[in-house]
Amino acid sequence: MNRNKIKIISNYVARTISYFMENENAEWIHAPNTSPLSRKEYTNASLYDNAEKIISVIADEYNTGNRGVDLELECSADEYLFMCSVLSKKYADTISCKQKKSKIVIAGKVGSGKTTLIEELGKHNGIKFIIKEKNYTVYEDDSNRVWYELNGIDLGKEYVKQTQDGINWLADAGMTVFIYCLSTSKIEELEAKLILGIQSKYPNVKILVVLTSCIDEDYTENAEKMSNSINSIKVLPVLAKDKKTKQGVISTYGLDDVSKFIYGGK
Repeated sequence: MNRNKIKIISNYVARTISYFMENENAEWIHAPNTSPLSRKEYTNASLYDNAEKIISVIADEYNTGNRGVDLELECSADEYLFMCSVLSKKYADTISCKQKKSKIVIAGKVGSGKTTLIEELGKHNGIKFIIKEKNYTVYEDDSNRVWYELNGIDLGKEYVKQTQDGINWLADAGMTVFIYCLSTSKIEELEAKLILGIQSKYPNVKILVVLTSCIDEDYTENAEKMSNSINSIKVLPVLAKDKKTKQGVISTYGLDDVSKFIYGGK
């Protein structure tokens, strides 16, 4: 008999927690608004704050048929050890716990704003540089997630294939989020094909397109049009850094929305 499965995603820096349940199609879905875990005391907090209450709710509400619960944690190593210690006191026979290291991949053409996006997201989520490899740069954040910034794509079939091969390798290694950066509101046919191919081949990977340099008033409309053109994949307009113009300074915006997508699901 299959055990019940729950995933917890913690962003300790932002003090937010998201909860997911696995449905009959083996897909992760957000805990509904009717779930006790949707209360602010459990979502706008850190795992250290309410670990015992969270685990109690899971044991009482989600141990359907007394099948037991497999709990997956995307969190820091310290948070994981803390949760294990709480579980061991009372729920060791009911709830199993394992840590999952989420992999986030960021891609885009040369000059699409990938590095700036990571650097500015890093100020919100504690992302730190780890190592530069031949085809990608590796970062890690305070919640134990690994970020891969792929080298910029020169749009040509050969280069796109190289990027696709790298994405396939990372997907097989556990990619959970794919972010594609665009510096304009236009998407090339090869880029759209690459993104839609990932959506088709890896349905459990969350996909986000980020328009990294939106400074005009039409950015929301442009994001919606692009989303409609790529099978309703989420598109977020962002200005990662303040932009000086002749009319003044346009303040940064949109980074919180990107963080919420990464740490809180679709």
